[in-house]
Amino acid sequence: IMSDVAGKGVPASLVMVMIRSVFTVLAKEKLDTVEVVSTINNTISGDVAEDRYATFFFYIFDSEKMEIQYSNAAHGPLLVYRSETDDFEELDTEGMPLGILPESEYEEKTAKVNHGDILCLYTDGITEAMNKKRFQYGIERLKEMIRENKEKSCKEICDLVNDDIEVFVNGAPQHDDQTLFISKVL
Repeated sequence: IMSDVAGKGVPASLVMVMIRSVFTVLAKEKLDTVEVVSTINNTISGDVAEDRYATFFFYIFDSEKMEIQYSNAAHGPLLVYRSETDDFEELDTEGMPLGILPESEYEEKTAKVNHGDILCLYTDGITEAMNKKRFQYGIERLKEMIRENKEKSCKEICDLVNDDIEVFVNGAPQHDDQTLFISKVL
């Protein structure tokens, strides 16, 4: 999963604790992704202030079928580096952020994955990292870092992206958190 709460400080932290708590209970139930996303949304809607909501992307990897099942609540798309084509696919579904409107509808999709594919979830603090000239790091630079380092481990790719962001921003203060999750299909 990858989730990003609007706002900062204690109120935002409390929303994330609620999401994490509900997810932890639901994960044990082995539900479909859309059931999990919908249940979390319905559970926290009405319990959080209107300006407190969260984006949320959830995928499940099935190693026997070599596919992922995924649902998205307004988070950025899942980046999938396709080793066979040396290109990227962006996987997404429709859905509002969590906590805004109870009974919101979410989609669920599946996608095949192959050995050597790399899956990347990130918060907008990664792609929107800004340098002193007010240029953003961007999704294309993130994709290129993954492509250039595709043979490295997931941790090494994350470390290299984080290092590249530090070089790019060159000391400019950042105003958003930066979270990156890389996984490989082996």
